[in-house]
Amino acid sequence: MCDKGGHVYEVIQGVATKKYHKGACSEAVCDIDAMMMALERLRSSHDADDVVTALLDDNSAGTDSLPTGVRQLVTDSKNLVAGALSSMSGREARLRVLVETTMHTLAGVFLHCCRLVARSSVDRPPSSGVATNVADHLMEAARSLRTTVEAGRAVLEAGSDTSALDSSKNALLATAALLAKSLSVLVHEVKTV
Repeated sequence: MCDKGGHVYEVIQGVATKKYHKGACSEAVCDIDAMMMALERLRSSHDADDVVTALLDDNSAGTDSLPTGVRQLVTDSKNLVAGALSSMSGREARLRVLVETTMHTLAGVFLHCCRLVARSSVDRPPSSGVATNVADHLMEAARSLRTTVEAGRAVLEAGSDTSALDSSKNALLATAALLAKSLSVLVHEVKTV
């Protein structure tokens, strides 16, 4: 069962430091849902002064910029798909590591985006338009990543059944193409930040 509650900042920070275990794909799907919900809560909240203060005061995301984080997410996503498609032994353990790496990067991108949204709520236009566009495109990329992770899980679950495995791999490739497209749009959008 996914825990979608919690404070915006804690949800994202929790994913940023989480260790993933067996069933990492299922955990990642829940965590993507939770981060998307947290970002939506922040965007729709008009009395989120405590959240805004926490986001603007926290320096734990490091010095990486949002564009750098998004480029890393593109790389991590490619590695995740390649790992799910590989036929090497230990694929499940390798995929768990790739899911964890991708989710930590995604959490960093969400944190940067939440900071952008928080700043725009203080600064107002023109930064609010940029923040809205970045948040919209991040949500689309997160939905695509969620679908791709689910497709990766299906590849694992297909096991050695050749027919099911081929079908699962084709589905994964289709979702990966959509993910690549949404990440490309996000990369373009964050250049304006």
